[in-house]
Amino acid sequence: MSERNLQATFNVAVWGFVALVLAAPWMLAGGTQVPTLWWASRAFGFVSYVALWLSMFTGVLLSTQRLPKQLDRKVLFELHQQWTLAAVIATALHVLAVVTHPEAGVGLAGALVPYASNELTGPVALGVLAFWGLGLVAVSSWLRSRISSTTWRLIHTVAFGAFLVAIAHSVTAGSDSAALAVQWLYALTGSTLAGAIVLRVASALMGRSRAAVRRPGHAR
Repeated sequence: MSERNLQATFNVAVWGFVALVLAAPWMLAGGTQVPTLWWASRAFGFVSYVALWLSMFTGVLLSTQRLPKQLDRKVLFELHQQWTLAAVIATALHVLAVVTHPEAGVGLAGALVPYASNELTGPVALGVLAFWGLGLVAVSSWLRSRISSTTWRLIHTVAFGAFLVAIAHSVTAGSDSAALAVQWLYALTGSTLAGAIVLRVASALMGRSRAAVRRPGHAR
């Protein structure tokens, strides 16, 4: 399969999943009497989470030294960029829906400043921190050619914290977090990302071990 076909197949599959995620709040609510802004806030929240997970997942694979031959780095890089942008857009729409929801009690200040929300102060503050963390990582990616590699890598470590905080925000602020389908979503995304991180660390350790063996001082 060519790079273009592989990327197209992956995007079709993922966007199909995103469409299902968009419908999830409506289905979980029984499909009746769902306020539009409530649906929009939850739906875009789910999409933002999935897009952030995909951005993280492809980013971790991209930084892994030894990848399976089936995974092309060029395709991974393009997917990583696409899903980072999707995460930023979906998060902005999620915030907009929450702010304009008259019954949410969050307001613009609560959506941008930690602990400024009148409702769900702690859970919303987690979302604000995740939002700013994602924004920082996204901006550093777009300005990569203007900043040092060390600075870029240091900023990118914030992404891991942002993802963990996003999970905590989703669980504590989401009205449907107790639903089995939502719990499976968090479990599957979290476990697959953890698996990718383990693969990355193991690959790095193997690379260092082999490099150490090849040094003249280790020759027998």
